[in-house]
Amino acid sequence: MLKTLNSYTDYWMVRKQFTNQLATATFITYVMSIGHRQPFKFCISRSTGNIWMVDMLPVWNQTTPILGNGESVPFRFTPNIQNFITPIGIEGVFTSSLMAVARCLTEPEFELDQYLSIFIRDELVTWHTMNHRPITDTQLRERITTNVFQILKRTQFLSCRTERDKVNGVQSTLSLTLPTTVVC
Repeated sequence: MLKTLNSYTDYWMVRKQFTNQLATATFITYVMSIGHRQPFKFCISRSTGNIWMVDMLPVWNQTTPILGNGESVPFRFTPNIQNFITPIGIEGVFTSSLMAVARCLTEPEFELDQYLSIFIRDELVTWHTMNHRPITDTQLRERITTNVFQILKRTQFLSCRTERDKVNGVQSTLSLTLPTTVVC
C-alpha cells in the first residue's frame, strides 16, 4: 500500500479510514450474524481505504428461524489485516470505532429495536416462504422479538453498556454519600 500512495500522510489516512470501515463491517457482521465472509467478498479502495462487502446476508438456523452464525470467529480479522492496522490501530481506532457505532445505536432515542423489527419481519417471512412452513401472527411476533432481542444484546455488549451502567450506578451512589457543602 505504501508504494501505491504518494506520501506517508496518504498512507496513514488510508489506513485510518480502512480501520474505521473495518470496525463498522465487524460490527454489522457480528450483530447481524452475517457469515460466509471470504476475502473475495471484500472490496477495498486503495485510494481511500473504504470497504464494501459484496453480500451481507444473515445466517439463519436451518431448523428454527433464529439468527445464528455457526462460525467460530464472528468477524474477519486475519494476520494480514492486523499487520496493516498495527497494534496501535487495533487498540485505538478499531476498538473505539467499534464501540462508538454500538453506543450510538444503543442510545434510547435511536429506537434500534423498531427499525430491526421491520427488517427481521421481512427476513422471517422469506425464511418461512422458502422452507414452506406456515406461520401465525403470534408466532411471527414471538420470533421477531426473539431475534431483535439477540441483536440488541450483541449491540449492547459491544457498546460496553453494562460497564457504563455500573460506573453510572457507582457515581450516583458516591454523589449521594458525599456532602454537598464543604465546611472549612
